[in-house]
Formats: sequence, C-alpha cells, structure tokens
Amino acid sequence: MKIKLIKQTKCAHDEHEEKHYPRPWFVAKPILQEGTVLEVDYRWSNFYGTYYRCGDYDIPIENAGILIN
Repeated sequence: MKIKLIKQTKCAHDEHEEKHYPRPWFVAKPILQEGTVLEVDYRWSNFYGTYYRCGDYDIPIENAGILIN
C-alpha cells in the first residue's frame, strides 16, 4: 500500500523524542513535504494514535491519504 501526505509531516517518533526526552545530540529526520508518496510497511497503534510505518518514519494516519494502485 502507498500513502500520499496531505500536509507537511515530521516523524511522530522524532516529535515524541524531542518533547519527552530532549537531548542535545538527538538529530531528527528531515520533515516530509505535502504530496510525498511513501510505501507503507505496516500500520500500528498506541495510546498516542495510529500510524503508518514507512521505512524509518512513523506517519500519523491523519496526515496521509491512501493511494489505490
């Protein structure tokens, strides 16, 4: 399955790390731009929300639309 971002998106894991465990050496992954198409490895959920795992990125499902191939 592929998704297309409907807004500029930062990896949810990186946001969580920066908010809850700030460390001076942590370097977040680049922000993905609206319109970026990503291949989904799997979908997962926790207490914070539901996400698509795309490579090294955790994308909140509300930031993406599903592309039908």
